[in-house]
Amino acid sequence: SVTYPASTVPVSFTSFTGENTASGILLNWKTASEKSNSHFEIFRAGEDKDFKFVSRINGKGNSDAIQNYSYTDNNPLNGNNYYQLKQVDFDGTETIYNQLVAVKSSLNNQNFKVYVNEEGLLNTYINASSYTIAKITVYDISGKKVFESNQ
Repeated sequence: SVTYPASTVPVSFTSFTGENTASGILLNWKTASEKSNSHFEIFRAGEDKDFKFVSRINGKGNSDAIQNYSYTDNNPLNGNNYYQLKQVDFDGTETIYNQLVAVKSSLNNQNFKVYVNEEGLLNTYINASSYTIAKITVYDISGKKVFESNQ
């Protein structure tokens, strides 16, 4: 008979991915097994690589079946977003998953608005999380360029 030592890894990850969607950055991860898994903590950083807590997702406790998890970051940073997972056991032991996910985000609909005011003038509202030069081009319905500016 052959006896193998019991695994000391509380959670066996099989994947950690991210993608840009219309509502934000969608993160997905899977586990093959979990032992005493209380929860996951999601951290995000920009180009400065200064990771900050974003959210907590409850774990499944103990499981030998594949578990799927997801989280949508509805307010990603403009530019590159780096995500990291931390897994926390019921006893408080923490394990940081060493794979990072990087997803590039641009302005979303909450940071970019176009509307016509009472005088019939076209107005734009653009809000970025950091100062950057942007090229703004406006076309009419026939595809003719009617305005262009570098701001």
